[in-house]
Amino acid sequence: MNKKDKRGVKADIAGKPNTKLIHAKISEADDKRIEELADYLQIPKMTLIRNLLLSGLDDAETLKKTGILAVAKGVKKTSEFLNQFKTIKESESIKNN
Repeated sequence: MNKKDKRGVKADIAGKPNTKLIHAKISEADDKRIEELADYLQIPKMTLIRNLLLSGLDDAETLKKTGILAVAKGVKKTSEFLNQFKTIKESESIKNN
């Protein structure tokens, strides 16, 4: 099923097997950025969003395969631990004063 978006560009919206509709919230500013880029590329906005999503997913999977994502995950956990430790130390300091 082909429809035209507001720019008159044909968009393949349905008819693809094994597709699923997802919803996401983004800021007005980000929506405007996506719209401007889609206009510049002369492609439907949803096509651009799908391509951006899938390329980001490919990048994340590559980072996972190379171990970089695990390092980032470890850094995040270390940061969370240090923040908890800092909170405990601060509460102990308040109790002792």
